[in-house]
Amino acid sequence: MHKFQVVVLFFVGLLCSGVPCQADNTNSLQVEISTDKEVYLLHEPIWLDVRVINSSDIEERICLFGLADGTVKIDITSTNGTILEYTGPKILTNDRNDQILSPADTIYVFFELSEAYGVQGIEGKKGIPCGTYSVKANIVGGFESESIQLKVKEPSGLAETAHDLYISAISSQYADSPEEAMRDIRSILEISPATPYVEVALFTSIQILTFSQELGSIADPCIELLERIPNTGYADYVIFTLNNNVGKDSTRSVVESVLSKGHHPRLEVMVERIREKGEL
Repeated sequence: MHKFQVVVLFFVGLLCSGVPCQADNTNSLQVEISTDKEVYLLHEPIWLDVRVINSSDIEERICLFGLADGTVKIDITSTNGTILEYTGPKILTNDRNDQILSPADTIYVFFELSEAYGVQGIEGKKGIPCGTYSVKANIVGGFESESIQLKVKEPSGLAETAHDLYISAISSQYADSPEEAMRDIRSILEISPATPYVEVALFTSIQILTFSQELGSIADPCIELLERIPNTGYADYVIFTLNNNVGKDSTRSVVESVLSKGHHPRLEVMVERIREKGEL
């Protein structure tokens, strides 16, 4: 693995004490999915929110796993019939601790679809190809969500400029040219700060500075990412990095300031899990 390569983590799956959850009431668990919007640009992060709701009157014992073991399957089918296969890391990523889902309670998790189901392009970056897709989540035990639609299209205007700079930064990153990569990322933030590529640009800069801290303060892009895009799905990585570089007290202050300004489900669920482990 290249030193800059980061494995994207996934957090969901349902098992019942090692046996797939099977309930007498076939509607005992409801699965709902959503995305932030319907139209995305090529190589933009696509966060899929998944909510599993216990709609029965009994407790359900649930374990959280990664996508890799097949306990959760995301079906992504294009309008021309092409089915996107899972291409993410073949590892499980969490503690496998059982959780009790009480009646009317909800478990909320999320995935980044471009890295999990993306196709390797000639640019060297995975992404879901341009097109219109139907997306559905299937949970072990026979539970599935309704389908939702999303579209991926080519960027244009300033977004195209930002996309080209982002691809250039990725190429430089993997070619061991962190200075050039950081230059491209700074250009994205200066030239097109309102484009959807700001999230991945800042995340990429955090990855680069993890190994090349002489190029700048790693805390700066961490804080900027949380403040610019507080609902980022990269929140766990950002908080972990901040903790290691500025300490828990400073990290807690940043996180609490961001949370005080609005409702950000992905950040909130990550903060809750990190706090449960005593790491914030």
